Amino acid sequence: MLSRGSLLALFFLLSITSAVAQTDRGSLTGRVTDPNGAGVANAKVTATNLNTADSREVQTSDDGHYTIPELKADPYKVTAEAQGFKTASAENIVVAVQTNRTLDFKLEIGEISSVVTISNEEAPVLQTETPVRQTNVTERQVKELPLLVSSEFAGRTPLSFIYLDSNVTQGAETQGSAASGTNTTRFRISGGQALGTEILIDGASTRRTQNGTFFSEVAPGPNAFQEFTLSTSSYSAEFGNSSGGVINFTQKSGGNDYHGEIYDLIRNEKFNANTFRSNAQNIPRARDNQNDFGFNIGGPITIPNFGQGGPMVRRFRNHAFFFFNYEGYRFTEGSTTSSLFRH
Repeated sequence: MLSRGSLLALFFLLSITSAVAQTDRGSLTGRVTDPNGAGVANAKVTATNLNTADSREVQTSDDGHYTIPELKADPYKVTAEAQGFKTASAENIVVAVQTNRTLDFKLEIGEISSVVTISNEEAPVLQTETPVRQTNVTERQVKELPLLVSSEFAGRTPLSFIYLDSNVTQGAETQGSAASGTNTTRFRISGGQALGTEILIDGASTRRTQNGTFFSEVAPGPNAFQEFTLSTSSYSAEFGNSSGGVINFTQKSGGNDYHGEIYDLIRNEKFNANTFRSNAQNIPRARDNQNDFGFNIGGPITIPNFGQGGPMVRRFRNHAFFFFNYEGYRFTEGSTTSSLFRH
């Protein structure tokens, strides 16, 4: 018989397991071989995050294979080294959200202190280890492609770019509406239900019971999110709470250097042309003043007299970071109505 305390502990462990079952992390996998193509056993493979300098290290198996799981979506420098071979280094290897990237190394005979650099173009990008079909959308795409400032409902949310994937269509309820092209509340993935898509932010579900996956109230802003991956078919069973696809977001988290930005996207009637009818009736332009504004800042966490650094201010370098983003939306709109009076 289990005691009450044991049952509570078991329930707590099961809760933790279910909480971390879904992840927004990616992974690297590949094989380290010698000049003849044979696997190099016990080679050390190290992945170093170029933004945070955090590093992960694994050793290859007897046939030269390696896997580095749970990597944050970021660019990495990956090195492979073994006794009797030159060290191989691959620069700027980008790991995306919820993706498994393959990176193989072919070592050359020589001193381990010698380094052979592999260019990013030589590193394969296709996922050969998993059949999942995915589309990855980065911060750069969201900032460089058109994104309307029209409302919280149909405006600046990175989720609007799910329509870059051909498997995503608008729901039947939105067809024919003016905002259907960017509607982020009722869409269908691979023919699934309009409110049946699982949406995750940093591995946590945003689903709410009263209205399914209505997303405009909890979406990370375009300046707060880092990237997202849309999986439309053959994704892992860990993402089982969905009828058509999984959208997995990861947000910015700061790095070893301080970065920030201030922005204000403005829409004003002074920049607009008047309508033909209003011009004909000598009616001024209607009020149309909208501001989507905000700021963010991120960097390392510093604590006095603790960690690495100087005697007064020390930092958890490579380990602890912060990121804060604020975004506001204000609008004032007007309309012009013409009336005819007969007397």
